Amino acid sequence: MSGYNEQFLKKNPLAILGVLRDLNKNQVPLRISWAHGQFISKILAVDPEKLIVDYGSQEYENSAVLRAGQVAIIAETQGAKVEFTLPQLVTGEYQRLPAFITPLPSSLWFVQRREYFRIGAPLYPP
Repeated sequence: MSGYNEQFLKKNPLAILGVLRDLNKNQVPLRISWAHGQFISKILAVDPEKLIVDYGSQEYENSAVLRAGQVAIIAETQGAKVEFTLPQLVTGEYQRLPAFITPLPSSLWFVQRREYFRIGAPLYPP
């Protein structure tokens, strides 16, 4: 993830919280990956202290991610790519259902690139 320009790195806790809340509000799918697997999930809730992520659909994936030392999260929303890493996830409950709970990341990449420039083209003939 360090292949990006530093201008895309967010370290301010309020900025990180804002990006995660937008992902939650828009129900953006997350790709959760670790050394030996991956699955798709979504953010269930986020507050200044913790991030709550939904369990995956397969029990063996949920068990495997709990054993992973570090987890990478990737999401794409509105033309921007969001990437961050988390320490080991722990299991908990959200609205009486199983979920992963973790502290907020200390930094995240929010990469937003234009696909085209907003330039007024001259009309021909003038």
